Formats: sequence, structure tokens, C-alpha cells
Amino acid sequence: MAESGSAVVQRHASEEKETNERTGLWEGVLASPTDKRTTATSEPYIVERESSATSVEHGAHEEYEGLLHRERSLRGWADPKFRRKFFAASIGNILEWYDFAIFGYFAAEIGDQFFPSGDESRKLLDSFIVFGVAFVMRPVGGVLFGKIGDKYGRKRALEISIALMLIPSFIMGFLPTYDQVGYAAPALLILVRLCQGVATGGELVGAFIFLIEAAPTETRGFWGAICFAGANLGTALGAAVGAIIREFTKEKQVNTVWGDGDMLYVIGWRYAFWSSIILGAIGVYLRQSLEDSDEFEAVKHDKGDRHDSITTVFRKYGRQVILTIGHTCLWTTVFWLSFVWLASFQESLLEEESEVDQPFEISLGVQVLCCLCFPLAGVLADRVGQETIIMTGTVLIFASCLPVFILYTDGATSKYIVGQSMFAVFMAMIGGPLPVWMVNQFPVEVRYTGMGISYNLAQAIFGGSATPVATILAEKEVIPGYPGKPGLTPALYIMGVAVLAFIAECVSLRDTWRANVYAPLSGTTPAERNAEAKSYATYGTSRDTGSTAPQVHG
Repeated sequence: MAESGSAVVQRHASEEKETNERTGLWEGVLASPTDKRTTATSEPYIVERESSATSVEHGAHEEYEGLLHRERSLRGWADPKFRRKFFAASIGNILEWYDFAIFGYFAAEIGDQFFPSGDESRKLLDSFIVFGVAFVMRPVGGVLFGKIGDKYGRKRALEISIALMLIPSFIMGFLPTYDQVGYAAPALLILVRLCQGVATGGELVGAFIFLIEAAPTETRGFWGAICFAGANLGTALGAAVGAIIREFTKEKQVNTVWGDGDMLYVIGWRYAFWSSIILGAIGVYLRQSLEDSDEFEAVKHDKGDRHDSITTVFRKYGRQVILTIGHTCLWTTVFWLSFVWLASFQESLLEEESEVDQPFEISLGVQVLCCLCFPLAGVLADRVGQETIIMTGTVLIFASCLPVFILYTDGATSKYIVGQSMFAVFMAMIGGPLPVWMVNQFPVEVRYTGMGISYNLAQAIFGGSATPVATILAEKEVIPGYPGKPGLTPALYIMGVAVLAFIAECVSLRDTWRANVYAPLSGTTPAERNAEAKSYATYGTSRDTGSTAPQVHG
């Protein structure tokens, strides 16, 4: 049952009093003569931190950190409420990415059932175009659910999104084919994909926000990475289901209401969509008894930006929207090309030239590897800074892209696995720190809307176009020294996107440096400014005021 406004205020007042009693020792430390603060009417505060510290200050710092660590550790996995929030947030992510993955894995079969062309490459292209249609609607879902999440609560938005995502996924398994209803078949397919796109536009970012706001501050990178890894497990689950269905339906013939013929093409792929009802039902159940985060409850009854979040995001945080798109574009491009498109490409367009055995099973294995690397990337982001890890992953993908695609198209299974594994590790370095980095870009009042718009715009522009663009480019032979070698050209596309991502990351890093040098202290009392200065110095963000200043170690 939700707390009343007065109860929330009383609880926060009690917590603040307890925290002030424990951390009051810092007021004397930070207000000591070693901090030289200059102020001017229109200039921000500038804090000059001396390199040396007295033994008293060092001891106080150690005591404070020990108390803080013990307190916040209880708010992590040991807290039953946090564990429930973790599972509830993750299950929706798994369902979302499972649905998108199985469409990509069965693109060839879906194309055969819903499009009239006799050319296999044309059918695959049409199928991937429909696959990309759902991405176009994701920004719409981001705006819709962002408004709900910022105004009525993250819990409410997540409850609605998983229900709307479940229904179209289940309906996919019952759609008639082109042979049955003609052009109405692809029209219905597109309609269902549009509905899925709206629902998924609010699911992933909502789960990120919901879990990270509930997580201990100093381990938010780790928990954000775990949440994203759960989403990628959905893709791995899609690969596993796809592999099982392919093995089960191999060389079997059936007679169904959708037609006669190969079991995989007629009804096999439908099993994958029907199975989504299991994940959806679990997710709906888990999300019924959740509570919103303390951060949201603190601003829930405030008037202002939260009630006009869409206008506020573009008016005040347009720069953050652009930078978030830049940080997300490479991740989404490489993910859909490497883990989804490539398996269908190997099986369909390179069927006669490729000797790669079981590309879908290999995709499953490397996705598990990627998920295992996510927590490590999150821990490193908490230690050395999110921007540092993201930039490292970007540089490695750019440098290895062409060699990896040469391995992809060589035809040997071992080389294919090596190339996929390299991309899996490098992608984890981008995806692991990405959730908490995005959360830090927007204040609580408009966080859901800001992330929903920017992340889903990146998905629509780059994720939605990646698979059809790669299908077209794969037949081009423009790589010098590799004549007659189809499949290499998409590497150039990825390298171009990597350059865009690196530019955005450099701009963000510059902004971080400037914010650290000229960080304004917004506290109205000396005690508040002392606590805020300590928070900037240690964590790069004001943990007391909830501001989203960039991190010190970025």
C-alpha cells in the first residue's frame, strides 16, 4: 500500500537526521582551512582540494566510509524488497529482448510466410524491414511511458508496458500467411510489430531507472550492468528457443490451418512467440506489489517540470538527449548485427559458401559470454568511471571491426566463434556502464521521459536500420583486396557509427571535466554545501541533493 505524502516526508526527515548525526564529523573536515572556496555574485563556487591531508582528516574519512559502506550494503541484495525489484525489473527486459530476438532469428521463415517474392534474399530483406518497423515506434513508447513514469510512478509504467508487450507477442503466433489472405498478411504483421514497438519503448529504460534508483549509490554501475545483462539473457533465451525449435522440427512435414509443408516454416516459428506468455505472466505477477523508489517518492507531490516532462526534456536537456543517442548508437548497431542479423545471414545468403556449423547455437554461446562480462564492466565503471570503460570499448570495436568481419565471412566455424567472442567482450564494455550513465544524465523529475526519448531514438535510427542496411551492403564488394567476398561491407558501416559514438563520448568527457572543476554547490547552508562538496569529491555526484553532475573519475 502506498505511503501518504506526510508519511514520506516524516520518513525522509528521520533518515536525514540519522545521516546528519553519523556524518556531522565531515562538516569540520570540509570546512577546514585546507579548502579555499572563492565566491562571486555570478561565478560558481570553486573548491581547491589540497594534495596533503592531516592524519585526523584521514581517520575521519575512513570512519565515514566504513559507516557508509555498512549502511548501504544492507540496501543491496540482502534487502528482500530490493531482490523483488531486481527480479521484477529483469523479467520484463528478458521478455522484450526475447521477442525481438526470435523475430530476427526466424526472419527467413517469417519472410517466406508473409511475403510473395520468390527471391530468398528479397524475402529476408522484407522481413528485416518489418523487424525495423517496431524500432520506429519505440520513441513513441518512450514518450508515452516516460510521461506516465514521471507523473504517476515507475511502477505504474512498468505494469502497463509488460501487459501491452505480452499481447502482441502472443498474437504473432496466430497471424495468417500471404497464401491465405494476400497482402493483408504483411499488413497485420506490421501492425503487430508497431504495437510491440510502443510497449518496448517504455520497458527497458523503465527497468533501468527503477532498479538503479533503488540500488546503493556506490554500486549502481554494477546493478545497472546486471539489469542490462538480464535483458541480453532474453536474446540468449531467444537463441536457445530458436535452436531447440529448429532441431525439433528438422525435416518434418505438417498439415495445419496455416498450410502444408516444412514444419519449421509452417508452424515451428510460431511456437517461439506462443511461449512468451510464460515470461509475461511471471512479470505481471511480480510487478503487482512493487513500490517506487525513495528518489521518486521525494518529488512525487512536487509541481513543476515533472508534469510537463516532454517540453522540459527538449528545452533544458536537449544536449543530454543528443549525447545519450551518441553513446547508445554503437551498442545497438553492433548488437543487432552481430547477435541477430549475422546468424540469419550465414544461414540464408551464405548458405552455399559458408561452412559455419550451427550459427544460431554459436550466437547463443557468445551472448552468454557477453552477459558474464557485463557485471565486470559495471564494477570497473564504479571504480574508474563509466566514460572511461565506454570509450575503451568503442575504440576496441573500431580497431577490430574489419578483422572480425573477415573472420565472420571466412567460412570456418572456429574463426567465426573467435570473431563473435571478441565483439561480445568489447560490447560488454559499452553496455555494462551504459544504464547508470544514462540515469545520471537526467534529474529524477524528468528521468523516465529523457531516457525514454533519447535511448529509443537511438534504437529507432540505428537499431532499426542496422539489419536492412547490412543486408543490402552485404552483397556489395567494396573492400579492397577482398574481391568476391560478400559480407564485409557492413564492417565499414559499424566503423562509421563508432566514430559518431566516440565524438559523443569525447564531448561528454569534456563536460565531465568542466563540471568537476567548476561544480556549483547548490546547498543553502554551510552544512549542506560541505556535504555536497564531499560527495562531488568522492563520487562525482551530489548524493544528498540528488543532482546528476557528471562523475569525477569519468
